[in-house]
Amino acid sequence: MAGAHIPERSLNETSTSHSNCEITEESKNGSNSEDMLRSLGSKRKREIMLLLSLFISVFTIALLLNFSIDELTTVRINLLFFAAAVFMHFLALFIWSIRLKVLSDFVVSRRLRQRAGKTEKPGSTNARNVRMNAREDVMHERLKIRDSLKIVFASLFGACITPSQFGGEPIRIYLLSKRALSIGESTVIVFGERVFDFFVVMIGAIFSVIFIYFVVEPALKPFFMVLCVSLIVIFSILSAVVLIGVDNPLKIRMAMDRVFGIVERFAARSRGHAIERFMERVQVELENFCSAISVIRDEGGVVVLKSFALSAALWSVDFCIPPLIMLSLYSDPAWIPSFAAQFILLILVSIPLTPGSSGVAEFGFTHIYKIIGIHVDAVFTLLWRLIVYYMNLILGGISSTIFLREHARRR
Repeated sequence: MAGAHIPERSLNETSTSHSNCEITEESKNGSNSEDMLRSLGSKRKREIMLLLSLFISVFTIALLLNFSIDELTTVRINLLFFAAAVFMHFLALFIWSIRLKVLSDFVVSRRLRQRAGKTEKPGSTNARNVRMNAREDVMHERLKIRDSLKIVFASLFGACITPSQFGGEPIRIYLLSKRALSIGESTVIVFGERVFDFFVVMIGAIFSVIFIYFVVEPALKPFFMVLCVSLIVIFSILSAVVLIGVDNPLKIRMAMDRVFGIVERFAARSRGHAIERFMERVQVELENFCSAISVIRDEGGVVVLKSFALSAALWSVDFCIPPLIMLSLYSDPAWIPSFAAQFILLILVSIPLTPGSSGVAEFGFTHIYKIIGIHVDAVFTLLWRLIVYYMNLILGGISSTIFLREHARRR
């Protein structure tokens, strides 16, 4: 896209400023392993959110099991298909980590190449040496797939205890910023993940509503017609906002400058020197953010296509879990209706109602399938939630603990 040039510092300059600032802070305060979880609130708040999400989920499943108690005595599970469902979930997480690596590697490589290009005059021997060193730096600073998987796993815990699963984003930003990326660049990468998911899910949801419109009872057709129109309107508005922001990051900077002006005036009246220092740091990271958006916009066409394809693959693989669970229970997998139901469910659980969408996910999952004519019992819902929620909670908790120990050893 053609956009206005941002008259700010170059990507390498802002990154260098961030690095100097980060070194100063670390030498002054030391490495703090709790920073990764502070974004989720105090320790007590995290414990309350975890217990609340578990209670709501367990209570909902117990309620569903109570209504299908007669079916529990005849349950048979094909472990092969159930193992395949578990494998598909891990495969989806692996694809997610590849997408994170693709976006991270692109931002790192462009920053280092830009730095090398401005170090020496083109054509000189020193310039060639600098470019070779830059390539070696790129290989050294690229995110390893092992580290990418760790970041994805660690963010699962925050996602499981926060509404709309938003708690995973701050953790990924924090962990990426510890691996040759600034806070601003890390924010662009995580924000990009959300944007790609938004496009895939919204497009899939619109087509799913159209599909469901033709299979539901006549009494429900007006509702799905209104839902389809609403999704199209929301998708169009939000897409326009995203495209305008990407096409002209200067607008983002101008809007944030207004916010900064208000905060700085407040800080001046209250003599809040800590607030002023914080705002200076935020402005540096905002420049990193806008610069990274410009780089992806101008030179990241292939990366955008790869990320979009990986996002589509991620959700397609994850959506295979319910049909495979149906096969494990010796039921019809209903592949297409199941995919359509899950797209609608994603829209539902994106509404921030309960921690980890507990309760909303279980009831929504059961009733959406019922609307499209697929009978699902409590055992099916329990197995699905076991894979996509409880497994994430365990993986996230273990990974977060490992990261905290690693940071504690570095202190």
